[in-house]
Amino acid sequence: CGAGSFLSHISGLAKHIVAIEPTKRYHSSLRKSGYAVFSYVTDALKKYQEGVDIAFAFQVIEHVQNPREFLTEISALLKPGGHLIIATPNRGDILLKLLPEEFSPFYYRIAHRWYFDRASLRQCVELAGLQVESERYLQTYGMSNTLLWMKERSPHGFARLPGINHVADQLWNGYLEATGQANNLIISVSKC
Repeated sequence: CGAGSFLSHISGLAKHIVAIEPTKRYHSSLRKSGYAVFSYVTDALKKYQEGVDIAFAFQVIEHVQNPREFLTEISALLKPGGHLIIATPNRGDILLKLLPEEFSPFYYRIAHRWYFDRASLRQCVELAGLQVESERYLQTYGMSNTLLWMKERSPHGFARLPGINHVADQLWNGYLEATGQANNLIISVSKC
């Protein structure tokens, strides 16, 4: 959960919030915020096995050593009928198609051990004994980012080009999300 910014957003919506964070320097502030803190899912199982209604893994699964094992451990935390929402970089990102030589070294980084598209993430989830409920895509960078990548062959984050406004971004992002070419893949799963 890192420093807990997402947990702060959902604070007050749940009776108990369990924070899983391997980096111990965050533990003190997470505890001060009232969260039950554990370094790993396996540590949380001692207290919360089959006790969690909903779990989130945002931009995590691509970093773990064994994604199937990671999902199996989370499944053990979930109550029967519990839910897990996973977000990860999408291997179908349009920039990998448009600029394979320039974008690939940026996308395929050492920090990421795994790369998923819809089919591979679905298979991993199912091998862990979980059921896919829904899949969707989310584009977090606007049209200017893509155009700047194409023009300058390097990242520019949220820089905005003249003439590209939020309407253009919404249309572009909607197209990428509808066609599975957005930069993030989000999957919602449940424990049978």
